Amino acid sequence: MLTLEDFLFKMSYRILNRNFFFCRNNRKGYWLKYLSPLILIFIFSVLTFHCRKEAVLESHAVPSHNQFQFYRPDLKTDAEIKKYLKSNLIFRFGLQSDPLLNYMKKLDGKEIYSFYSPTESDKKTIQFSIDLLPPLIKQNLQERVIGIYFINHFISTGYTDWVIGHDGKIYSVILINPDVFKMNVSEILQKREKTCFQSNSSSVKIKIHAGKQSAFDYILLHEAVHSADYSHRISDIDEESYNQIKPFIKRKFKPVDTIWNSSNTPYKHFDFQNRENISFYGFRKGPHLTLDQAPDLYADLQKSPFASLYGSQYKVEDLAELVTMYHLSIIQGNEYAIEISSPKIRMKIHPLQSQKVKKRISGIRFFYSVFPEK
Repeated sequence: MLTLEDFLFKMSYRILNRNFFFCRNNRKGYWLKYLSPLILIFIFSVLTFHCRKEAVLESHAVPSHNQFQFYRPDLKTDAEIKKYLKSNLIFRFGLQSDPLLNYMKKLDGKEIYSFYSPTESDKKTIQFSIDLLPPLIKQNLQERVIGIYFINHFISTGYTDWVIGHDGKIYSVILINPDVFKMNVSEILQKREKTCFQSNSSSVKIKIHAGKQSAFDYILLHEAVHSADYSHRISDIDEESYNQIKPFIKRKFKPVDTIWNSSNTPYKHFDFQNRENISFYGFRKGPHLTLDQAPDLYADLQKSPFASLYGSQYKVEDLAELVTMYHLSIIQGNEYAIEISSPKIRMKIHPLQSQKVKKRISGIRFFYSVFPEK
């Protein structure tokens, strides 16, 4: 059965072709030559309106926490939303929402969660980090991120979720643990890496070298890549409601598509032993790995196409880590290395120097372009 847009498209095609031949072969029908464009404009106007309406109707099947109004019920009209999205980004940092806080408390089982308001010093750090973002990431942050929330005692370092607007566009919200203001990038990555391994009496030590700049630089870029990923529909997100948003047109993106067979499984020749057991922050009932397994794990990471163990878990995390570590290391000139040591072993790996990682670098230059907002 034809949908309305299919029917209208077919009719416009027939009108255009029939009138063209009629006008060419019948002088009395010459006036149709001028009428045809008007007919087509009308049909495509109806078509455009219907497609927009379909995208809006699909949003009713989306969970409330993935809807624009859940976060910003005060923005009711297109004019209000457009004005808000053109406002200074700094005012979107540190927003507070009781429905969001209650939702996250229930989701993570953490009644201790509370909102954090950034200090004047924090705001300077935020602005500095915004200025350092790649062009497309910064543009997407301005046009598609509707709020950045800081949550005390947050279980992880950051989290980004997609949001459907009543205009059918994909927006995002970002949640960040304010501890990032107290740490540098090396320290925050070191803290995260420890959650991947069980605490035991192993003599193996892991140290991450990733620069002394604010950890906020890292987490803002990492989460903002997730937002751009959602907006440009690069990764296959394993959420039924997200994939039902119409029209669904997945962007072809070689740096990701050639590596991953599914959302959490790379192609066999890119996989490595124990990758499926990698987990962080206690998610998936982890950690499942011991520190004694770390040397072999990092040796395999060095030969893989992934920028970090964290990125090797899922397609969406792979993209975020690849872009983030490339930008902080290659573009900004910070060292990125992982040192593993014990009385018997001493090794230092540089994930971005892997030949498989290097082959992916040219593709992520996509994030250094700017696209006109539709």
